[in-house]
Amino acid sequence: MWRLLYLDELRDSGSSLGVEVVKLIVESEQTAPALAKRLIEQAREELMDRDIQREIVDLIQTIIIYKLPQKSRQE
Repeated sequence: MWRLLYLDELRDSGSSLGVEVVKLIVESEQTAPALAKRLIEQAREELMDRDIQREIVDLIQTIIIYKLPQKSRQE
């Protein structure tokens, strides 16, 4: 059975790393960098597989780059 998932309704649910990464897409530009840093730390702590860890960190960085194109990758 399919269930509709509205990204703006995810804000209130305590969720897994994967759902939190999806939430990053709809996060405001002001709070997205802090959330991204927290998610990167969480990925490094929770994920034991280095390849998956690297892929998740790359995904988070890509989301931030598209969300904040005026910022550099290091920022």
